[in-house]
Amino acid sequence: MSMNIFELKLAGQWAGLYIYPENHPAGWRTDGESDFNIETEEKDDKIIIRGSGRDKVGHFTLSGHVDKNTTVYFKKDYTSHWWHYTGSIDPETNMMYGKWGVGQEEQGGGGYFAFHLVNKNDEDVGLSAEYAVLLAWIPHQTPLPQKDVTTCANIEANRDQLENIQGAWSGFYIATESGHSRRCSFNLNGEIGKNVDLLTVGGHGRAETGEYRFTGVVSKSGQLTFAKVYGQYTYLYRGTLTENGMMMKGHWAGKGVSGTFYFEHN
Repeated sequence: MSMNIFELKLAGQWAGLYIYPENHPAGWRTDGESDFNIETEEKDDKIIIRGSGRDKVGHFTLSGHVDKNTTVYFKKDYTSHWWHYTGSIDPETNMMYGKWGVGQEEQGGGGYFAFHLVNKNDEDVGLSAEYAVLLAWIPHQTPLPQKDVTTCANIEANRDQLENIQGAWSGFYIATESGHSRRCSFNLNGEIGKNVDLLTVGGHGRAETGEYRFTGVVSKSGQLTFAKVYGQYTYLYRGTLTENGMMMKGHWAGKGVSGTFYFEHN
């Protein structure tokens, strides 16, 4: 039975990563965090999406749609050039992922992307905000403006989340095509991002295939995306963290292959 796409939560702020193809002429791997806002409009059997955002390349606008099969299409338009994005929305995690620059390989396109809604669980903010109001009132006996209260609450929540996930991790990833499983381990560190609803994470690790580095973002609701770089090859990981920050799982793709992963906090 197909999902009702109108139950998806699409409007709001999104963040994530996109990675370049291995044969990029300048040798680029990833531009790091990309974030944007989306507005939606229901039309017939699809959802029209429009928005704007910014990443390392600059400001962009986007327009496209999500069809009844949860397939997403949109055009990401910078001032001097544009890229075509096509992929899927995972109903379980509310993440969009796929490939960008398909048919634009000669211009340097053909990489992968994964984006997630920054604050999928709005109800979490209310509880944290009450806590922040109490902290503000005790020393000053003066309530903070609501905007500042929410910001303080988000920072406090992210500090706790960061403390939970930093350190040594280990686990395995599986290639769907071959069914082969490989073990790997890594150390994760991070900081609160420019957007206080996000953590930016990074680190180094080792697998059977060699040493690698990674960078990525984690949302307050536990969605994560990161780029894993082995020399000239880059793989994009997308998934979710458990609430206590002790386990992460999801999917990966790159170099024409894909699969799943499972890591535990040591």
